[in-house]
Amino acid sequence: MNNRGFTAMQTALRALSFNPTDNRSSTSETTTFTVVIDDGTATDTNNTTTVISNAVAPVVNQVNSFTANGTYSVGSDIIISVAFSENVTVTGTPQLTLETGGIDRTINYNGTGSGSNTLLFTYTVQSGDTSTDLDYLATNSLTAGTSILDAGGKSAILTLPAPGAANSLGAIKAIVIDGLAPTVTSISSSTTNGSYKAGDNIAITVSFSESVAVTGTPQITLETGTTDRTVNYTSVVVQIH
Repeated sequence: MNNRGFTAMQTALRALSFNPTDNRSSTSETTTFTVVIDDGTATDTNNTTTVISNAVAPVVNQVNSFTANGTYSVGSDIIISVAFSENVTVTGTPQLTLETGGIDRTINYNGTGSGSNTLLFTYTVQSGDTSTDLDYLATNSLTAGTSILDAGGKSAILTLPAPGAANSLGAIKAIVIDGLAPTVTSISSSTTNGSYKAGDNIAITVSFSESVAVTGTPQITLETGTTDRTVNYTSVVVQIH
């Protein structure tokens, strides 16, 4: 900057801009450049000016869960985390679509994580949901809401690891979803066909579509003529009087 007044030089300096290219390998880099000011009588060099540039967009590193491995039923909350390569700021409500059987569930960002590198989503198991190893639906199952940006204003790349592959939810965790209620598949008896009198025991078996745990005393009402009999679960036999 040659032969300019103080005000003109100040204006020119303020107008300087630096546009980094997008072919960098680091998330952020520090660039140093030199400004030489010459007013005709003296020359001053400032070579300590630095620019922090974010030329690389944040990417998804992994999808994980803070919820312990195990089997979860209707009403259970599962916290799913999406980790980026750098801190991001969220505007709006990002969403993640999970593979949950007949109906795939799209879940919302729960408001935790903006300003950090990890965003949290809450999935509540609904009736009918099933999965032997919970995962998201596809590599494009994450949407940004309004925006997910890094400190330099770069939009995050939302491509997820392939379901089941390294760094995916399914590969890292072992979460089973059981949103299907057990149903009665048959009612039978191991007692031989024949005639039975008062005091005889007849074993009645109720079979379900899956293993069940009993609390309390289930009952079944039998059609036994004028007075129908309600009999109790005994784990082995029911008794008719």
